Amino acid sequence: MQWEQGAGKTLALLCWNQWQRKQHPIRYTIITSSAIAIATMWQPTLTNYRIAWRRIASPVDLQAARPGECLLITFNALGRDDEPRLYRALKQWVREQGEQHLSWLCDESHNLCNPMTKQTRYTTAALRRVRYKFLATATSMLNKPSELFPQLEAMLNNSANLICWAQQRYERDGEELLETPNPYFGKPYPAYKRGYELFTACHSPDRVTVFGIAAGTQDLLQLDALTRITSSCILTRTFEEVRGESMLNFKTYAVEPNEHEIALMVKIMEELHGLLHSTGDSRKDAGLRLVRQLMLLIRACSIP
Repeated sequence: MQWEQGAGKTLALLCWNQWQRKQHPIRYTIITSSAIAIATMWQPTLTNYRIAWRRIASPVDLQAARPGECLLITFNALGRDDEPRLYRALKQWVREQGEQHLSWLCDESHNLCNPMTKQTRYTTAALRRVRYKFLATATSMLNKPSELFPQLEAMLNNSANLICWAQQRYERDGEELLETPNPYFGKPYPAYKRGYELFTACHSPDRVTVFGIAAGTQDLLQLDALTRITSSCILTRTFEEVRGESMLNFKTYAVEPNEHEIALMVKIMEELHGLLHSTGDSRKDAGLRLVRQLMLLIRACSIP
């Protein structure tokens, strides 16, 4: 679910989960998100709606969980330790409880954009086989299209729903794109790093910088093949669509500046005019004029 900020993702996730609990024998709901979202959004919301919840920070907390509770886990808690004790305990606990008796709500799922980080690998590996999953974010892609694949993989689990429909894969040779047939066409994406590399090669091939380092790009190739996957699993809504035009009413109020503000504006204009004297070198004049104007504006905004 890709809804903009303020569109009601938290309440939508809770409504979906409550409906799933009525339809299926779900004992526990696992909610993963960033630490600030857990503390400022999920804990107050669950408390206000009188839904039992428990904060999970160690394997001991998992053993104390009771059926019907929502278990709140931060991404940092899963990937912070050199020895991933919470990850191993969670993976074992999921296996013991049964994937069909769990639901997973992944808020701020764009935190799973990099498959090389611990929080992405541990979160996906521990919860990817949970049967009922719902991922939500306002920005599924932060910088490049390849960041979408770890989220698709966590949601669709490299199944028949995650088929590679790209007929070609690409490699960069300098500024040129070399095109080769895709041997995985019509097959599910491989898991983990191999799948991420295939997705990148098909839809957003990396470029090599002047230092010889591979860097991602914002190019998006074979859009139809990617749309064939995303159209069936991504719901997009803007804040304007949720809010509606009837709730928007602009009112403009004119505020007259006081005498001190007028004096400041006059001083700024006079000093800006005084910076226009010439040194005889046009390039030097342009550079000095820009620097002096910036310094003057910084001073004007920093002094109350």
